[in-house]
Amino acid sequence: MARLRTHIPILLLLIAAQQAVAQTDVEKITEAPPFSFSGSVGASVVGYSASGIPERREPFSWTVNGTFNPTIYSLQLPIDFIFSEQERDFRQPFNQFGISPRYKSLTGYFGYRAMTMSPYTLDGVTFLGAGMEFNPGKFRFAGMIGRLQRAVEEDTTQFYNIPAYQRNGYALKVGFGSQESYFDVIWFHANDDSASLKKAPTQNELYPAENSVLGLTLKTNITPELTLDADVAGSLHTRDTRAPLTDLDSSDLDFFSSVQPIHNSTALNLASKAGLSFAIPTFKIRAGYERVEPNFTSLGTWYLASDFERWTIAPALDLFDNRLRLGGSVGIQHDNLLDTRFAETNRLIGSANVGWYPTDAFGIDANYINYSTDQSAGRVAINDSIRVRNVSQSATLAPRLLLQSEALNHFITVIGNYQEFSDLNAFTNAFTNSRGNNISLIYNLTFVESAVSIGFSVLRGTTETGTLDIGTTGGTLNGSLGLFDNTLSVGASAGYTATETTALNLATGQMEAFDGTVINLTANAGFRPTTEDQFTFTLYRTQGAGTISASSDFNELTATLAYSRTFSWKPDSPEEEGR
Repeated sequence: MARLRTHIPILLLLIAAQQAVAQTDVEKITEAPPFSFSGSVGASVVGYSASGIPERREPFSWTVNGTFNPTIYSLQLPIDFIFSEQERDFRQPFNQFGISPRYKSLTGYFGYRAMTMSPYTLDGVTFLGAGMEFNPGKFRFAGMIGRLQRAVEEDTTQFYNIPAYQRNGYALKVGFGSQESYFDVIWFHANDDSASLKKAPTQNELYPAENSVLGLTLKTNITPELTLDADVAGSLHTRDTRAPLTDLDSSDLDFFSSVQPIHNSTALNLASKAGLSFAIPTFKIRAGYERVEPNFTSLGTWYLASDFERWTIAPALDLFDNRLRLGGSVGIQHDNLLDTRFAETNRLIGSANVGWYPTDAFGIDANYINYSTDQSAGRVAINDSIRVRNVSQSATLAPRLLLQSEALNHFITVIGNYQEFSDLNAFTNAFTNSRGNNISLIYNLTFVESAVSIGFSVLRGTTETGTLDIGTTGGTLNGSLGLFDNTLSVGASAGYTATETTALNLATGQMEAFDGTVINLTANAGFRPTTEDQFTFTLYRTQGAGTISASSDFNELTATLAYSRTFSWKPDSPEEEGR
């Protein structure tokens, strides 16, 4: 009963939204076509084999997917699904079905769906259940209820199997405004069912958790050129609901106990971020701030970094009718917000990019990134022999040329990249310093009238460290051809990569040489009998040889056959409407 009472606000909101929509604009429904639909369906089968290396996928697999968008008067009912033989005991199943009906400002979510309310509360996690978004005028409502994670029993014979408790949750958002300016309050709650597994896992640290998050998010235009956006959230997270209840006595704990039970493994953490953006036609700049306390957790997000505070500023400038673009960013960041770490890590991140496009045929892009890290004393003094101090930087230069005519199109680009890692610790830099560079040339020629395309690329790269030198040389050749008014297309490519490695043998103190080669062959064909139907076939083969590792000699073959169809229909005449 207690769990049901927590779900009542969501259910009432869904019912009220449906009734509000049913009572508005009824007389306008008949103005729209009574029925129309569009969408697509597809299916694919994959065969796979490998020798010399562990198999990376099943020998045979299949997938069926589709999207349907029926419309009844003004009510849209988009449906999508995916079915696969790969349905196993994963945290999220491969076989999924969902529908998101839409009518004006009301959108429903049923089946396997994903919703986003704010980055610190509910942010894109797939759930199985029901939800809705309703934006009548300036008001903003959203809610969901469902299963966020299904139970997965432990199976030590399957390395990909990750045991998990069933996780249920709900979220509610109430706000005011529009897409350009709004203020929302979000409440999210999730808890794991400790009885959802037949037996407790033995080889994994798995605990049933509970989480309540209150979030505030806003965006407002201070002036037409100046915009403020912010997100704030407080998370009450219990890592193990089986831990004893806390025996501390205070008025604050009484308040939090009304939200969820407070165990010895329960923690309250805060997260916040804000940004101020200024934009005019040729210039824009954004200043940002973010602070996330250690172990801040929301079970409604896929992943959240924690224990950091960061300031950033990012300007951008467009000149000469966007022929010259300048941009960059500078950010500083540190951790150890609550003085719980033995050492504090400070980071300085800077980047700059320039794009120059003097003509439509020629352009050049340049980018530079600098990332430095330094440690200072936290709870204890730092020993210089283990202190982390380093600078990582990279630069990229990429000119391109595109020559077009009625008969031929030529495209050529050169991409050069340099990377360097400098360890400023004198005790470790002999083994960790590294630098690398690579340059590649890419060319493609297209015959417009005959739909023939050929191209090639070459690559040379080197990487050097105190104990390892790697040189890579490679190239590819590709071509494609369209036949029968492009209803049939065929293509193929071949690639060759050679690697030379010189590594330090720690046992003998001598440098040893190794080599390896990889050959990639690809053939593909596509057949489009109608504008709605398409068949594709791809054959991919990889062969490796060499002395770099025990698995250097291998063969791998993958074949994929797929079919897809798109469709769209709506009545064009009263006779069709009657049928």
